[in-house]
Amino acid sequence: MTSIALLGDSVLDNFYWLENPSRDLTVILRERGYDSNNFAVDETRLNEIMVGRYVIPRYKEARPYPYPEDIDGKVYPLKLLKMIPDTLDKVALLSVGGNDMRHYIPSMLFGGNFYLKAVLSTTFVQRYRTLIESILQTHPRLILIMPYVPCTAAGSMYGYLISMLNTVYGGFQQFIYGLAKEYNLPVFDLSRTFDHTVRSHYGSTDIEPGDYTVEIMADGIDYILKHYKGNTTYYNRKCVQGWKQEKIELSPNYQP
Repeated sequence: MTSIALLGDSVLDNFYWLENPSRDLTVILRERGYDSNNFAVDETRLNEIMVGRYVIPRYKEARPYPYPEDIDGKVYPLKLLKMIPDTLDKVALLSVGGNDMRHYIPSMLFGGNFYLKAVLSTTFVQRYRTLIESILQTHPRLILIMPYVPCTAAGSMYGYLISMLNTVYGGFQQFIYGLAKEYNLPVFDLSRTFDHTVRSHYGSTDIEPGDYTVEIMADGIDYILKHYKGNTTYYNRKCVQGWKQEKIELSPNYQP
């Protein structure tokens, strides 16, 4: 049996923002025959995957199944990975960075490039590499998640920022793609899957997945596991055109 470990933030720990919280990504993957383990915690930032994260009470009280908290009340994803038996076909999905991006939102006042440099600091980049290397020690099959663009449909607070968002997410995509090439990993690119102009692709806020797109994500994970290759990006343009895979190509201006 294939064991899937979900690591990171609310892109994967997404029950709270759905109309039907009982059908989050973890549950859907279990229905599809996977041993799905949700070690992700809503609002997690990059360094918290390494050092552990406390669960905010409203999430703990609302999730239909318990968080795997340690004795001190924190969730330690890397420790939990070591507890998965080697007899299983082990896969890890990593979605992290969105909450780090949110932390630096005030720096958007100085433009998209300034903001992107603030997010992708030397410390952030090194921590991301260290995290990947730590996960690969127990889970050699690792899929990196490229986050989706926030909803920009009419009425969204992000609509007027679309030009800046293109700069920011384009740069972050190159960062994720660069890591994928460096470690020979596949990328599940949600920025090329969700249609940011369609409100129904999002949950109860403009920055969380919705019921429809969680199903799409489960489809994508299933597809990737059946076609798993290193250094490949997988996506489904606007959630309607079927799954595509491409060898990762970096921009000529990319700098590791």
